[in-house]
Amino acid sequence: MENKKFVEVIWFYGKNQYYWAAIPLVDEINTVQTMIDSLPWPIDLENYKVGIWGKQVKLDDVVSTGDRIEITQPLKLTPNEIRLRRKKSN
Repeated sequence: MENKKFVEVIWFYGKNQYYWAAIPLVDEINTVQTMIDSLPWPIDLENYKVGIWGKQVKLDDVVSTGDRIEITQPLKLTPNEIRLRRKKSN
């Protein structure tokens, strides 16, 4: 059995809503942008942040086997701001 190399891509586009795909690596050099371009979903990257395993990356960064590309909306409030607002409202 052949050991296939792939990258996971997950796109969080709403509350508890996401798309997930596993994309095989076929070229020697694969960037975040080439992986996103191969997806069947229409993603406007201007409204999203892109990271690999939770760390923000640039679109021209190279991906490796087993990486998980995460496309997420930017935070409107930081966790600290949320806690402060909750404390003030109680």
